[in-house]
Amino acid sequence: MTFRTGLSLPTRGLITYVSGASEDAVAALGGTTSLLLLGVFTIVNIVVLVLRRDRQTSDHFVTPSVLPVIGAVRCFFLVLPFSGRPSEHYRIGGGLPAPGVVLWALTWMANRGLRAKKTYFRDTDDLGGGGPVN
Repeated sequence: MTFRTGLSLPTRGLITYVSGASEDAVAALGGTTSLLLLGVFTIVNIVVLVLRRDRQTSDHFVTPSVLPVIGAVRCFFLVLPFSGRPSEHYRIGGGLPAPGVVLWALTWMANRGLRAKKTYFRDTDDLGGGGPVN
């Protein structure tokens, strides 16, 4: 399989893994994308319900509460294995965060061990970087 020069290393790795693990790489990547999007839609519907608690001073559109509840429940059901989704979608989707977790751990160890810097912040002012943005 040849790669165009514009593809990043993680993209090349994902395509290589899926091509070797599945007979139909496009279907596997499409199913994994669907799985991850359903997970995001579940979270978004829950966030809509949480944000409804905030009182707004201006008029804005408010959806009936039952719609985000139905959306969250249906999307969550479709994320579960009971919906008949192939297990390879979960393997691919579960492996995608792995490089990010490894990079986070390396960054945390470097900041904590080598530079003796704190690795957390409690307020956005702790991030540094100067004054307010105009």
